[in-house]
Amino acid sequence: MGATFASTLLGFLREVVSARYYGTRWEMDTFLAAATIPTILFGVFNGALVSALVPTFSEYIAHREEDEAWRLASTVLNMLAIAVTLCAVVGYFTARWYVPLIAHGFPAPQMSVAIRMTRWLMPSIVAVSLNGNVRRLLPETRSPDGIVIAAKCEAAGYDADVLEVGDILHEVNGHPIHDVVEFRSYLLHHPPHEPLVLQVERMGDLKYMPITAND
Repeated sequence: MGATFASTLLGFLREVVSARYYGTRWEMDTFLAAATIPTILFGVFNGALVSALVPTFSEYIAHREEDEAWRLASTVLNMLAIAVTLCAVVGYFTARWYVPLIAHGFPAPQMSVAIRMTRWLMPSIVAVSLNGNVRRLLPETRSPDGIVIAAKCEAAGYDADVLEVGDILHEVNGHPIHDVVEFRSYLLHHPPHEPLVLQVERMGDLKYMPITAND
């Protein structure tokens, strides 16, 4: 509820700022025209794939067929990356022909800016489309902060056998961890041979796991 309200409020403030500083100026008209095709392409790829991929992926996960689920996701996302990249390349080089159809009536200088802005925005559909689909495949976490355990190292300095790849580390001794740099800094300043208690999220459950330094 709070996040929804904050998002709505920020969206309202964005419109207020846009109206205050741009209003009906040519810069805003040019940007809106330039964003039309990238926005349409994002909507087509993101909407179609989410509606097709996510239910199938979730069904595999529900039946504990995680290998098949991620194999499907990998195949579809790779195909998406190729398709969207091709669209972005074609859209980049053909902008001078289709932008005048969208921005009909723009004077020549403004039309030139609209074409350049469209070309700048085209690569964004690759990252945004992939991000939107990957985000919907990942489960919701208990906390927005934390770092994911991607691998374990034998020479890490701590007996971390309790951790598993895929765990999400949220806290160390009650101290919230936001990124890897912060985690490393905490370990460097932590007295040696004193135990650490990690708050870890695993498969949606929060666990507290003590670890000690290796000799």
